[in-house]
Amino acid sequence: MDVFSAFLTDISTPVTIGMLIAGVLIGLLVGAIPGVGGLFGMALLLPLTNSLDIYASMGLLIGLGSVVTTSDTLPAILIGVPGTAAAIASVDDGHSLARQGQAGRALGASYSSSMLGGLFGALVLAVSIPILRPLVLTLRTPDFLAVSVLGLLFVAAVSGKAPLKGLLSALLGILVSMVGLDSLSGAQRFTLGNVYFWDGLSLTIVFVGLFGLAELVELLRRGTLADLSVGQGTSRVLDGIRDTLREWRLVFGSGAVGTIIGTIPGVGVTTIDWIVYGIATRNRKGGPPYGEGNIRGVIAPESANNAKEGGNLIPTLALGLPGSVSMAFVLATLSSHGIAPGPKLLNENLSLVYAIVVFIAVANVVGTAVCLVLTRPLARLAWAPVGYLVPIALVFVVLGAFREHLSLLDIACLVVFGGLGLLMKTNGWPRAAFAIGFILGPNIERYYFLSSQLTGNEWLERPTVLAVLAIIAFLAYRAWRRRKEILGSVVRSAVSLPDRAFLLGLLALGVWFFVSSRFLHYAPALFPSIVSSLLVAVAGGYLAAGYRQPVVGLANTRYLGPFARVVILICVLVALIYLLGPAVGAGIFALGSIAWLARPRLVPLLIAAVSSGVASYLLFQVFQQVSWPRGLLGLG
Repeated sequence: MDVFSAFLTDISTPVTIGMLIAGVLIGLLVGAIPGVGGLFGMALLLPLTNSLDIYASMGLLIGLGSVVTTSDTLPAILIGVPGTAAAIASVDDGHSLARQGQAGRALGASYSSSMLGGLFGALVLAVSIPILRPLVLTLRTPDFLAVSVLGLLFVAAVSGKAPLKGLLSALLGILVSMVGLDSLSGAQRFTLGNVYFWDGLSLTIVFVGLFGLAELVELLRRGTLADLSVGQGTSRVLDGIRDTLREWRLVFGSGAVGTIIGTIPGVGVTTIDWIVYGIATRNRKGGPPYGEGNIRGVIAPESANNAKEGGNLIPTLALGLPGSVSMAFVLATLSSHGIAPGPKLLNENLSLVYAIVVFIAVANVVGTAVCLVLTRPLARLAWAPVGYLVPIALVFVVLGAFREHLSLLDIACLVVFGGLGLLMKTNGWPRAAFAIGFILGPNIERYYFLSSQLTGNEWLERPTVLAVLAIIAFLAYRAWRRRKEILGSVVRSAVSLPDRAFLLGLLALGVWFFVSSRFLHYAPALFPSIVSSLLVAVAGGYLAAGYRQPVVGLANTRYLGPFARVVILICVLVALIYLLGPAVGAGIFALGSIAWLARPRLVPLLIAAVSSGVASYLLFQVFQQVSWPRGLLGLG
């Protein structure tokens, strides 16, 4: 009863409820705009969680993550362009129905099946907690070391057809996570003698740059969100809801598959969608062929992609192993509040776990209700001009990064990781692998030294450790057997100039980290030495294997112009912040940059500029109470 009463008290505060609703609304917005997506939304919101309590922070992030895959079917059905990758499987049948004048039916089925799937995932998570709790409490430090290493082994799963790129990205993430004071010895590592880096690189800045800034450059390059020449009616929504209730077996069957597969770290939502879509197509129950307007082709994937959220949270909360890239943001938020997943979370913060279950359930219900009421206004978001979207988003990206230390180095790091994220995104280097390495790297190092100090070498005899070692041996043997095939794929993929430049950069970084670690004592030098050696060996081998192939061209130079424009806009915004203060500076920046990029009419331009300034003031100065430096002109 103590847990239950604490749980009710913590989730019923106005701030927590407000943040949950805000997360839902933002999730619906970013899901309905093609090419934006939930990761971008989470990257924008991550700075805000630093000034909230953990319940409000989780409400914000879980609310967003739970409903992105509800609203992303709006553009998928209405215009045939998925809002996110999670809606790809719904395009064929959903858009076919829209072309037949049944858009409302498709949307009703999508909303209702998404809600039921999300509720099913929350129920599975709630039922799993009593089972997981005693199991996780029996685990010891070596077991968590083994689980963390296992998480890195799943990097291949998030790397598609380029597992070596995934491995290199993860190794780079681990090395970057080691910048700062060593948590065990207090030694400075890779700080360049600058106090700014003593606390390590900010999770917020790294993730916002890697996922947020890179997406803004991509939007600016495209210049438009999609080809939005098709519009369809949105009546007959109730018919779609009746279809969902009639197909309740398909809803819960797809939800079960989505939840179970969602517990496997690294398996993307697109994979889950196509698996359940394939299962649905095997059971033909009449109606049009799949791909030509069969309502079951909408219900199955939409049930699964909302249910997977509960599945993703099981390894995230119980083991500290991110079930998806979005779960890395959840882990980052827990870490910033001093909460470690695993036994401590399930034992000392059990009310938070149940709060997350409620957040998922409430978010799905509220998100569905909002979609049913506001389908037409939400559909118009797909027509949002990029010239408005990019400047307004940049205001919150830059202010969110700058608030970390109120230092220009915050902005420099944001730009560096934004450039890194763009380079990785456009050349097939998985950013998810980097994020997993950045999150798990410090855990692996800490668990290793704690295991060694507590048990000597006996930790190697733990069943979980032996199991992971067996998996590593099996993967090494399998890679050896397939060495010719793997080498062939490396040769075929490492032929572009950007890839070669990236590999040379990795080699240089690896050598620098290795040489710098030589000046440290044994304990703080051990892991950086091992990781940098692996990075140099793999990157060198990768480069050598593909270097004989001809360069296919200067790929992706088309991104240089948009990236340069974004950097210029950031510099202008920072200058205005120092000159006029954050609120006035943000308003003036929005006024000028929207006028430059969109050339709008005067009234919408003024509305956007004033809204940006007011929102910046309320969010960062009133709500978060950040002590910004006053502008040189005395404005704030």
